[in-house]
Amino acid sequence: MTTGFTISFACVLVMALLPVVCAGLAKSGMMGKPRKDGGYDNDNPRQWLSNQTDWRARANNAQANTFEALPFFFAAVIIAHLLQAPQWRIDALAMAFVGLRIVYVAAYVKNLANLRSLVWVLALLASMLAWVWLVRRRPSKGDDLFAQHDANATARETKVSFMKDQSQEIQLERSPLPSGLPPQFANLDLNLTPAPERRPAAEANPPAGPKT
Repeated sequence: MTTGFTISFACVLVMALLPVVCAGLAKSGMMGKPRKDGGYDNDNPRQWLSNQTDWRARANNAQANTFEALPFFFAAVIIAHLLQAPQWRIDALAMAFVGLRIVYVAAYVKNLANLRSLVWVLALLASMLAWVWLVRRRPSKGDDLFAQHDANATARETKVSFMKDQSQEIQLERSPLPSGLPPQFANLDLNLTPAPERRPAAEANPPAGPKT
């Protein structure tokens, strides 16, 4: 799975900033004007925006519509990365979506209704293509992220257990023996009690002599 900052992640960042650009367009030229002359009202910004007309109102509407499109696009990009989709495909669809949404905003502000609707549909299709490909894609080796996580966790636990065993063995080798012998004799059998002498079977049971 790609872990760097990809083109599609850059597209996510651009889309997150696009509503801010739309809001800036709606407020442009009105920040320094007095409120009595229709200047920007920072105390009630939403109400001020809702009272705007013409291209300022359309810029504000483009901001709202862009916010509505973000979750669907963000989810498609993130899930495609998690499922290890081909990077070129994710990047191509993400760039197409961002480009179309920028054209959409421009068409909205310029009041090009037909072009705006067409571009909106094309941008939606770009996001839907990503989802359709994800749904129809057959899982390949390595797609099971939970299995990979479990395998990595098991490997780490095995390594930690092995290191603990090694540490215990080293401590055992360094610990003094009760008998005062050096550690190299730790594996010797220190049972010095003499074993009972075993007599041969012939001596233990002497043959019986002739009866008299």
